[in-house]
Amino acid sequence: QTVFTASWKKPSNARKNTLTTFFFPLIFWSRHALLATVIMAMGVYGGAWSQLPTEKQAQAGELMPQIGATMMGFVLAMVAILATFGSFRLGRNMQRTGHFQVLLKLMLLAAVAFGLVTVVGVVISIWHASITANWTVVLFWLSLWATLLVVDAIHKLFKVITLLGQENL
Repeated sequence: QTVFTASWKKPSNARKNTLTTFFFPLIFWSRHALLATVIMAMGVYGGAWSQLPTEKQAQAGELMPQIGATMMGFVLAMVAILATFGSFRLGRNMQRTGHFQVLLKLMLLAAVAFGLVTVVGVVISIWHASITANWTVVLFWLSLWATLLVVDAIHKLFKVITLLGQENL
C-alpha cells in the first residue's frame, strides 16, 4: 500500500481562524485579477490594441460573449472530468490533502468568470445597440482573468499528478 506524502500540507484546524478563512481565498483569487489587469494595461496602452480602429475593437467585443459561453462549457466539462478522479486513488489522495477542493474552486470560479463574460456581453448588447470599444476591454479583462484561473488550475493538477506518479492512478 502506497503512502502519500507531499511537500504541502492541509492546514490544521487549530491554525484556521476567521482571518485566514476569509482573506486567503480573497488573496488567492485576486492575484489572478491583478495579473490580468497588468497584462491588459500593457496590451491596451502599449500594444497593438491602441493601433486598431474603433470599429475593429467593437467587432472583437461582439465575439466575446460567444467565446465566453463556449469556454464556460469547456471548463464545466473539465470539472466533470476532475470529479471522475474521485473514485481513483489519485482522487482520494487529492481529497485527503485538500488539492481536490482547490482545483474545483479554481475551475468553478473560472466557469463563473466566463459566464460573466457572456452575461455582461449580452446585457451590453441589449442595453446599447452594439458593444463599444471600452466595453470590449472589460470583456477581454474578464476573459483573461478566467483564462489565468484555468491555467493555474491545470498547472496545479499537473504538479499533483507529477508528485503522485502514474502508479497511484
